[in-house]
Amino acid sequence: MITTYQASKLFSKGKFKIYHHTPFDLSVYLIPNMIDWSCHKNQLNMNYPESKLLYSMDHFNYQLFLDDFKRLNNRYCGQNHIYTNLDYTNYLNDYRCDEIWKDSFFELFKKTEFLKNLLSKYDTSNCVGIHIRFGSILGDFIDTVDLGTLNQQDKEVLIKKIKKIVYEIKLMHPKHTIYLFSDSYNFNKDCKDTYNDIIITKGVPVHTDLGKTKLSHDKTLIDFFLLSKCKFIYQLKSKDDFFEDVFVATTRWLVKDNSLSDLLNLINEKYNVNLLGLASPLNFKSSIYKELRDYELGHVKEGVGAGGISILAFLNGFKNKEIVSLCQQNLEMMKSLGQISLEKDC
Repeated sequence: MITTYQASKLFSKGKFKIYHHTPFDLSVYLIPNMIDWSCHKNQLNMNYPESKLLYSMDHFNYQLFLDDFKRLNNRYCGQNHIYTNLDYTNYLNDYRCDEIWKDSFFELFKKTEFLKNLLSKYDTSNCVGIHIRFGSILGDFIDTVDLGTLNQQDKEVLIKKIKKIVYEIKLMHPKHTIYLFSDSYNFNKDCKDTYNDIIITKGVPVHTDLGKTKLSHDKTLIDFFLLSKCKFIYQLKSKDDFFEDVFVATTRWLVKDNSLSDLLNLINEKYNVNLLGLASPLNFKSSIYKELRDYELGHVKEGVGAGGISILAFLNGFKNKEIVSLCQQNLEMMKSLGQISLEKDC
């Protein structure tokens, strides 16, 4: 819904409406806020070609979705019915994706009194969330993607390992309320039996598409909003999933003396992974200050995130000379504050 709304704001001049009555009636929990998206069944036109369909369920090709969306919205009249379950926010927006998603959500929705009442039973003033998705591997959750099920011994090993991590997180936050969000009812029950001070919302976790009871849908919405109130959220992932999202970003100066390759080799060998390393093309050859030019001679090594932040700057369209100019401005400011010697060429 958020993706379709964002795409509509960018590429459509038509009215944006939401018709959501399966597997539950959305208006039980959320109602229009700044945008009147309400839609009744008798307002839907199901006749082709006046109405056309874009069905993009579990389709990870963002560009194909966007091309089809634009093509449909080039029409001067008619209804476009969009069905999608994927979030393309990161592709639709160049930056501030989290803020834009949040803004879009609150433009569309506000909580019903019913949902407010459900949430009022939980203390969110000082809470920490632990989020774990097992999918089908523990055998008690039916997912749209079947990952298989572990044998009993492997289940016990995994549950023991995850419970140990949950306990360590508890110790890190002795003054916080700890909420556990998991898609495994059996794991939730096991944790609750072991750590009775952990809070787990009522109901059996189900995939939204497959949920048949109101209590399960209540739990989905409650968990969603409780997570949004947590001061810290720990999302537990497998080692492979974690390293898919991680890479080392540094500067070209650490590539020249093999520091980056040495670091990657140590990590990959110790943890049996294949970690990716990226080096920024940042250089200070054109700088008017010797302090910065010395980086090119290998006299200085940085360790304050210059590689990562400069790669991000380059990806957002900054030129090397712009970054150098900003670095020089900061150097001048540090000198004026007495943080760096004012002596010439020091």
